Amino acid sequence: MWISGTKGSSKSRTVHLPAFLPNWGGFGVGRMRPRTGAIVPRLLDPAVSLWEATEEESELLWRHGFTPLNLLLWNRLRELFSDRTVRGMPCGATTREVRDLLLFPTRNRARVGRDGQPNVQADPGWRKSTRIVEGAGTYMTQSNRAKLTNPLLDHVSEQLDEWPEHRTNSSQRNGWTHHGLRHWAVSSRIQAGVPLPVIAPEMGHSDSSFTLERYGHVLDGGTSPAGFEY
Repeated sequence: MWISGTKGSSKSRTVHLPAFLPNWGGFGVGRMRPRTGAIVPRLLDPAVSLWEATEEESELLWRHGFTPLNLLLWNRLRELFSDRTVRGMPCGATTREVRDLLLFPTRNRARVGRDGQPNVQADPGWRKSTRIVEGAGTYMTQSNRAKLTNPLLDHVSEQLDEWPEHRTNSSQRNGWTHHGLRHWAVSSRIQAGVPLPVIAPEMGHSDSSFTLERYGHVLDGGTSPAGFEY
């Protein structure tokens, strides 16, 4: 894992996240609210954001297959900002320094290179600082990340009997991959009815026509053999 610019652009971008991922019932416009509301009735009220689900409600929905990104993210933020690293930072710490803590998911101390500085890999064209906040851990190496996540991805493939092959690593690995989750994110957005002009900038695509060209196959199942109805 190394520091690089955002895919397809040097600009920063905003990626919208749902409070819950769909369960095994699939995707579709307007389907999340009634499905989660059938389990937690108060969520049927459109005035109540799914991001407002309590920890108990989120865990209940998780048992029904709705992965609670809200709970996972809030717990991670709580963990970070109650950590001794944050508590020990001087009052004059910049917003950037605190925000950079979100980049480091490990608790291991950063390796030090021959120059005495943290050994961080960055793209050759990277011009910004690679400084690591003291005590905040460091980037996880790709090999260590693979050891942790590949068994989980293989389990998903075995359970679903799906082994999607990805062009960048098909010679080394079959089934789900870390990068393959990016493709899943785009495909699931399309199936959920998110407009292509919204998806393209989230994913760093040059324009929505590229998104359509790359992921148009997701739309192939939209029409039945008997035709379609408006």
